[in-house]
Amino acid sequence: MKKISLVILIFSIVFISLNCNPKKDKPAETPKVKENMQGNTYSGSLVDSKCFSMMPKMNAGNEHTVMGPKGKPMKVKACASACASMGIPVGLLAENGEMYILALPAGQLSAQMAKKARINGMIKEGVLIVNTIEVQDGDKWNKINISYMM
Repeated sequence: MKKISLVILIFSIVFISLNCNPKKDKPAETPKVKENMQGNTYSGSLVDSKCFSMMPKMNAGNEHTVMGPKGKPMKVKACASACASMGIPVGLLAENGEMYILALPAGQLSAQMAKKARINGMIKEGVLIVNTIEVQDGDKWNKINISYMM
């Protein structure tokens, strides 16, 4: 039992030391709109990370093109909203063309998919940790209240 505990301890120390490299290359960040003490504000549109990653040109909106029966493409209305409702991570397609996964409950944005968004937060390892989010509805920006467990 002591040998197993020692092996687990050594493995944990090695794993942590390999993943805590401060010289690790950082991913490129999106252009900043506004800086403040809480983070930065990023803008772009909300996308379904799964479908967008597979077919970016066809799946940046809410209606997506997917492969149907016999390998023929078919349109699926409100696909991004459905995917967000099922928990597929939502991404921000930033103005520079990069997509950043949003660290928040996806289902809470299902009605906002394909809308322009302004997000205040921080990018860490390609993930946008969200402090606040606003979506554009016509000429108006609406703040979306996001509920977290913590």
